[in-house]
Amino acid sequence: MPLYAALARLFPDSYLAKISAVVCAGFALPVLGLLAHALRQGSLDATLLTVTVSGCCAGLVLALTGLRALLDPVFQVARALDRWGRTGQMRVLPEGHGDEIGALMVHANRLIARAQRSLDQPRREADTDPLTGALNRRGAERLLRDAPSGWLLLVDLDGFASVNARHGMAEGDRVLREVVQAGSRLLRRDDLFARIGGDELLVFLPGAPRRVARRIADGLRASIADCAPSEGPGLTASIGLASHPGGEALEEALEIAAAELARAKAEGADRARGAEPP
Repeated sequence: MPLYAALARLFPDSYLAKISAVVCAGFALPVLGLLAHALRQGSLDATLLTVTVSGCCAGLVLALTGLRALLDPVFQVARALDRWGRTGQMRVLPEGHGDEIGALMVHANRLIARAQRSLDQPRREADTDPLTGALNRRGAERLLRDAPSGWLLLVDLDGFASVNARHGMAEGDRVLREVVQAGSRLLRRDDLFARIGGDELLVFLPGAPRRVARRIADGLRASIADCAPSEGPGLTASIGLASHPGGEALEEALEIAAAELARAKAEGADRARGAEPP
């Protein structure tokens, strides 16, 4: 450990640099010793010196290249653990190696899988809307902070309060569940659908172009209209759309979508705004 502590002071941020320093010292010290002995004996031969230094340099390059390749599985384990710690997403490591590194990968996979199972159920419950089974606001925002670019759709059911007032809360709950089920059928596997408020929904379309976002918005409006109770006024939806560049720009994208939703409401509701052609 004293050697490691000394190297840690010289190379605090790189394990590869520590090992490389040891390898370089292992090649350099014998050469320096040979040169010192030759100088003392007065028998320094230029050809011998050239051959020795060239051979040592070639050996050093080969050793460092091989060392980097041998350490790559260790770095894979470190990256997998870091990714799981930051995002909660598990990346399975290869388990075909029969040596100590292979055993390390197997143990890392088992450790992450066991921890993932212990976290998944409480997290799922905390991130899920109990009425509809969709994500809730907490779950949506957690996933969106690690999402790529795409389109956000904020959906508000127009006059939903009148459904509860006319037909009762049980019918209102049924309509909400049907709206989520109908909307989910329109979306792709990787799309996100969440209930973030009483009658407020959030859709995220990763990687979708403007025209697809607009088509999904129109499809949602049509599907929601079909979920209206058989008696009384129909059910419509207003939708605000915003482009989301991904990552930490989430709050700004949500604000833009909310402003577009307010514009749709102000223009008479039952419409989508924010993805008009340029």
